[in-house]
Amino acid sequence: MVGLAGAWIASIIGFFPTWSIIYDIPPEEDRAFGIAAYIRDQASREEWVILDGLGWNPSFLYYARRQGIAVPDHAGFQDTSGIELDAILADPIFGPRITCDQQGACAAESAP
Repeated sequence: MVGLAGAWIASIIGFFPTWSIIYDIPPEEDRAFGIAAYIRDQASREEWVILDGLGWNPSFLYYARRQGIAVPDHAGFQDTSGIELDAILADPIFGPRITCDQQGACAAESAP
């Protein structure tokens, strides 16, 4: 029994660095929460947000508790040349268009 307890304690001490990676706060968290707060301030719950500049990443809309569409970046792997983005975004359901850069600086435009 003592040997089993010793092995368990040794594994906790030995593997702690790998476990702490899982539960540590990621460095991008502050940026994600900052962008989400900006989205929340710019759009009401009823409006759909157009989020541009951050690719398909849905985490910003999730943390902001808003619905919307993330405009794909054209440098990605998917061919979006056949998508008529302006026609889609002209729908009156959409609210502000928010454009962000990779550092987290955002600017909002009114609905198209």
